[in-house]
Amino acid sequence: NVTKREGGISGLNIALNIKNRSNKRIENIELREIVPEIIGVEKDVSIGALKPMKMLRHERKGSIVKWEISSLEVGEERVLSYRAKAKLPILGELSLPAAAARFKCNNKEIKAHSNRLVVSS
Repeated sequence: NVTKREGGISGLNIALNIKNRSNKRIENIELREIVPEIIGVEKDVSIGALKPMKMLRHERKGSIVKWEISSLEVGEERVLSYRAKAKLPILGELSLPAAAARFKCNNKEIKAHSNRLVVSS
């Protein structure tokens, strides 16, 4: 969901859908999303969404938002969402990097990445 003001992007509602598509339970899931410096992450969380465990500021990368999920059963799905607000209206195109997830399945650590998000005003 994109909010526009003065002809540019002023805010975003971002939702990440996590689903266990394997035929085994996965454990110790750590999801990390990097938000560019031009966008600030709001601390309030919508009702029903899992609250981030950590929200860190990185000097060059921007904000790092982390979630931790203890386990997901076969076919189980979770929705993680947060609100981001632009410091200035963004004209043109905004690109968010892919979210990264780490989890354990059969005592192996596996990494997965989401799609990149590209929004234009």
